Formats: sequence, structure tokens, C-alpha cells
Amino acid sequence: MVEWPAVGAEQSHTKYSPADEITAANVGELKIAWQWEPNEAPLEGYGTRPGAFQATPIMVDGVVYLSTMYTRVAALEAETGAELWMFDPKAYEGGPKGARPGGFQHRGIAYWNDGDDARIFLNSRDRLYAIDAATGELDAGFGELGSVLLTAGHGRPVSRFEFDQTSPPVVFEDLVIVGSLVPDQLQRKFDTPGKVQAFDVRTGKRR
Repeated sequence: MVEWPAVGAEQSHTKYSPADEITAANVGELKIAWQWEPNEAPLEGYGTRPGAFQATPIMVDGVVYLSTMYTRVAALEAETGAELWMFDPKAYEGGPKGARPGGFQHRGIAYWNDGDDARIFLNSRDRLYAIDAATGELDAGFGELGSVLLTAGHGRPVSRFEFDQTSPPVVFEDLVIVGSLVPDQLQRKFDTPGKVQAFDVRTGKRR
């Protein structure tokens, strides 16, 4: 099995796959095996709308994991596309994003395992979530019942409407590392903190 365990194939972001059964001679013969749709639409009650799909799925142990425009996480059986579970952080409940126009967008998630347990890490708006890769349930031992707040400790109050996450986290050893979106289409007197934060993958403690 040739896996794709990180958004860039590897942590070094090579974006290369050693799947040598696909060659220049036969790539034109590839056919769609299955398709899956996120089926997300504007939500008038919250004033939100999904933007373009931008996520790069990952694949580990025969399961495809991806994030949708509304930052839901889906786990799909790689062979058939059957949906195994779905996690919804309900990012849309915070209303429209103030960071930039274009609707909700997200580019992917991160995978971690220690041989016994596996976690999917999702950074959605102002929170970082640790999701059990097998069940789709939050890891209650991580942070506050499965998530940590990303807007705390910046030296000034930061609201969820100022803060956003679109790029996937990075897992390095026992750390999960996130950045923050600094908008280039919207300027404020006090702009979004562009800080990089690292958290313990097991406890959620900021390191």
C-alpha cells in the first residue's frame, strides 16, 4: 500500500508518491473509482457560505481523511469511498469570517500516531481539535475535552472574528504546530497576531 500521510506527502513536503505502477505510458488510462461530495451550502441562519474546496486529503491504513470548506472532517474508506465517520466543529455557528472574503475554506488536517492510538488534528477558526482517527470522537484528554483555544495568551484580547486557520497543522515528534492567518485583503489598526504555536499532542498543553 502506498500511503499519503501528510498534506505534502511527507513532512518535508516533497509532494511525491513512489506509486510506480502509474507511469507516463498508462496515466491516461486512469479512471474515477468513486466520488464523494461534501454537500455544503450557504446557511442563511448564520449568514455563512462555503468557498472553493481547497483541501488535500491524506491516506493512512486504507482510510482517506479530509477537511471540508466548513472545516468538517470526513473519514472515508479508500477502496470504496464509504463514509466511516464525520466530525463537525460547527465553525459556521460563529457567523461569517472577518479575516477575508470568499466564504469558508480549509486546506487540510494532520495525522499522528504512537503505535496504539492515532489522532487527526484540525485547526478550525480559533480552536485546535484532537480527533480519534478510528471513531471520529474528540480525545477528551486533549486540552478542554478535546480542543484548545488558540486566541489566548497573545498579550491582548483576540476575538474569534479576528482569528482564522486555513492551512493544516504540522506534527513534529510530540508537538502539533499551527500558525494563524494574517489577512492581506483586509487591514486593521490592530491586526491578527501572526504567531506560531506548538502544543503537546497528548495533553494539548502549549509548549
